[in-house]
Amino acid sequence: PHVPYWLIEQGGQVMSACACFTNDHTELVTAAQFMRLLPQAQGVSNWEHFDTCCRTVGIPDARKAVCNMLAADFILANTDRHLGNFGFLRDSETLEWKGTAPIYDSGTSLWQMTLTRAINAEAMVPAKPFETSQQSQLKLIAPYVDLPLERLDGFSNKVEEIFRTAAQFDDGRAAKIAAAVSGRIQMLRFNRA
Repeated sequence: PHVPYWLIEQGGQVMSACACFTNDHTELVTAAQFMRLLPQAQGVSNWEHFDTCCRTVGIPDARKAVCNMLAADFILANTDRHLGNFGFLRDSETLEWKGTAPIYDSGTSLWQMTLTRAINAEAMVPAKPFETSQQSQLKLIAPYVDLPLERLDGFSNKVEEIFRTAAQFDDGRAAKIAAAVSGRIQMLRFNRA
C-alpha cells in the first residue's frame, strides 16, 4: 500500500501533499519507536533487531511488507527511508497491531539531487535504514521481496512520460531517469533470482 500524493503551491514553493492515513482510532508507530519496544542486544544489527521486534509482537507479514517497500525505494533510488519514514499502524485504544503503514515520504527519490550526467542504475546510491548503500540493502532484502515485478513492465516508459510532461527537461534528464529505473528493476529481478 502507498499514500497518493498531489502537488500544491504554498508560499511560492511547490510541495507534495497527501491525505492523513491515521485517525482518532488508528495511530502510526514509526520504526524508530517500534524498535524501542525491546532492548537491542550488543552485536545485533538493526535489521535483526527489527525482525525480532516484528516477530515478538506478531505483526503478520511485516518483514515482507518492509522488504517490498525497500525494493520500491531501490527502484526509485529513494535515499531517505530512515526509521521515522516508515512504520506500523495500530488501534490507539486497544493497541492491537493493524499492520504496516502505507508507503509515505518518498520525496528524495528519482535522483532528485543528482546531476543528469551522473544518473545511472549502477551508481552507488545511499540507503537507509538497514545498510548504507542501496546495493548492499538490496542483497539483505532480496530473498523476502515478493513484488509482482512483471507488473512493472513499461513502468520506466511511464516515468519518462511523467517527467517529460511535468517539467521542461532539455538535457535528457527524463530519458536518463527512465533508463536508470529500468536498470534498477532488472537489478532487482536478478538479485531475487
